[in-house]
Amino acid sequence: MTDWHIPFHKPLSQYYLAFWAALCLIFLTPTPSLAQSPPEQDKNFVPNINARIFDESRVKSTPPNRFTFSSNGSILDGPKRGSNEPVDYSELLTDKKITTVFLQSVFNCWSFRRECTQPYFRWNTKILPIKAFMEKGALESSEIASIEKILKSGLWTAGFTTPPTTDVEKSAIVFYSGGIDFLKDKAIRLGDRHAVEHFETLDPDYLTWDTLATEKEYPEGASCFVSTEYRATIGRVYIFFHPDDLEYCLPQQLWDAIGLNETPGYFPTITGRGNNFRVPTLVDLVFISALYDDDFPTGGDEDQVRAFFASYLLNHPMDGAPY
Repeated sequence: MTDWHIPFHKPLSQYYLAFWAALCLIFLTPTPSLAQSPPEQDKNFVPNINARIFDESRVKSTPPNRFTFSSNGSILDGPKRGSNEPVDYSELLTDKKITTVFLQSVFNCWSFRRECTQPYFRWNTKILPIKAFMEKGALESSEIASIEKILKSGLWTAGFTTPPTTDVEKSAIVFYSGGIDFLKDKAIRLGDRHAVEHFETLDPDYLTWDTLATEKEYPEGASCFVSTEYRATIGRVYIFFHPDDLEYCLPQQLWDAIGLNETPGYFPTITGRGNNFRVPTLVDLVFISALYDDDFPTGGDEDQVRAFFASYLLNHPMDGAPY
């Protein structure tokens, strides 16, 4: 493992220039010779506090002006985790719903999409070195800056560090960025049949690195895939994306890489099927804090994890602290 990393307990701003320089070096190194594609979504979806997922007592005890509700109970405004983010209504949810979705996120795995031999996964360290390969000309400096921003608001906020490394053998996360032919070639070389099948369904002319996504009738995020085929055996995840899909996919892909899978419906998580959130919500931080808690029952079954999480919620109430 590389000696250089970003200690989470120190101010992150001290490391921005160093991170920028190292990440640029990695991305600009010539390439040697899965969030999955999200379903269509309703960007105008507005949750309603009369739904059963909401705790009536929490709604009533909400401080004045924290949320704005319509006359029929729709949530019109409230706390947001970043600019252009939807309202984060995590603190209004019932513990029952939060627990149900946590178990789904941790345990659910679709074998037609990925390797599913493990019931769930978590890294034994929060230091995850990254290595990046890109098709020549695929990423500009502004897009590299976007990657840094996504890491900062996501994994770094959750207590992970992601030191760049030039040695793929020392990496925990590998990025592949380029057109579909480039991504498919990397999937074939990787030997992950799920990844290969994913890219074989896409037109090779779709999203060459200099082609706009709007020129093809593919949904946003169609180029994105997370390979966990070798996560349990060699401790490495491979993340594929076209540059145009970077900001749409990477936040979810990174959360997927550290052990939290897709969540149902429009639940306010970065891994939600609606894919509306780009910055971790309060629920996201609760989920990852619980999964990486020292008392998490590693090797336990679903009932043991459920009992642990119920206890965890009692000791870490959903009031925004300490997350």
